[in-house]
Amino acid sequence: MSAQIDVILAQAANDPDAMETQEWLDALESVLDQEGPERAHYLLERMVDLARRRGAHIPFFQQYRLRQHHPRASG
Repeated sequence: MSAQIDVILAQAANDPDAMETQEWLDALESVLDQEGPERAHYLLERMVDLARRRGAHIPFFQQYRLRQHHPRASG
């Protein structure tokens, strides 16, 4: 069994609602496919902001502008 499959199985085993998680991941995949990475980035930032304002502990992560890392976004 590959290491990647081991990681996926370990994550699934710790997921209290794997179906809901898959629905969220499918929705994100759809946004990426249909509307692009900029829209996905925007939605994720809004969700993180809302979660923090509602008291969810989400660790800080360094934010970079999408234009710095995505070649299609800079032109």
